[in-house]
Amino acid sequence: MPVRTGFIHGTGAAINVEIGFVPDYVKILDWTNGNIVTEAFMQRVVVFTSMSKAIVTGNWIKGATSGARARVNEVIIDSGTVAGGDAAGWLICDAEEIGDESGAAPASDHGTLQTETAQVHTSMPTASASGATDDLSIVVDTELCITTAAAVATATTAAAQVNAYTGTEATRRKGFTLGATVSQDGVLLFYIALANDQGMGGVATVLGNDQNNATIW
Repeated sequence: MPVRTGFIHGTGAAINVEIGFVPDYVKILDWTNGNIVTEAFMQRVVVFTSMSKAIVTGNWIKGATSGARARVNEVIIDSGTVAGGDAAGWLICDAEEIGDESGAAPASDHGTLQTETAQVHTSMPTASASGATDDLSIVVDTELCITTAAAVATATTAAAQVNAYTGTEATRRKGFTLGATVSQDGVLLFYIALANDQGMGGVATVLGNDQNNATIW
């Protein structure tokens, strides 16, 4: 499992922290004041409100309106069934494998999935591939970033978040980006960044049950 730790000098502006990989999880500690902890989960979460075609790890989805596409790492069904066309839950997608239909790199230059219908593909869809089929209905993709100060709160603006950084198309350097609010001016920050090794991600089981196929609490 790739792990990197280190210190960052906050500047009050957004900072790209290059560590050689896009982490799955980052924790930022305010070493100077000790009062704020920011935790970010880099994988993109796409909420789906209905699904009528089964999706497995490695499949792609393509938005009918945006043309954006994403490779699916994991499917978690919260309610309903695919057979009934009313399955609802979450798609966990790789931050580096969400992009527009042109296939341009890096992911930071790509389009963004919207609240729209989408089509399922078994391999990366081309620009000409149709996205019109209503295989599922999705909500705009998001990253989960939580800042803990006096109470737990979800960061809703880019400045208050930590996001995946896939570098420029020329360098493809990787890491994460601190938003301007997280990068507090004149503050010493400490980070912990983790990522699964290849093949370590995937479907979780609870008490022997596959969470792709059952609602488990």
